[in-house]
Amino acid sequence: MTSPKSTEPEGDGAGGWYGSFVAPHVLLRREDGRVLMLRRYQTGYADGWLCPPAGRIEPNKASEALWIDPARPPHDVIPHCALALAAILRGEAFGVHGWA
Repeated sequence: MTSPKSTEPEGDGAGGWYGSFVAPHVLLRREDGRVLMLRRYQTGYADGWLCPPAGRIEPNKASEALWIDPARPPHDVIPHCALALAAILRGEAFGVHGWA
C-alpha cells in the first residue's frame, strides 16, 4: 500500500487545483437499497478491493462494478468504506474515524 501524495497549489489558488488526502466518495443507492461498488484496478492503492466511486474516476481504474447489500457487505470492501456503510445504516450523519 502506498501513501497518498499531496500536491502544491498551482498559481495563487484562484481556479488552481489542489491535491489532498481527502477523496470525496459518492454513495449511489438503488430503490432496493443496494449500493454501487467498484473493484479498484491499477490505482496503486487497495487494488482488488471494493469501494464506492471516489476521487477522480478514470478509465481502466476499476475492473468491475457491482451492487451490494450494505447491511451485508462482501469481505473485500475496503475497511474504512465498510465502517462508513455501517455508520450510514445506523443513521449517523458524521464520523471522525481516522481523524480523532
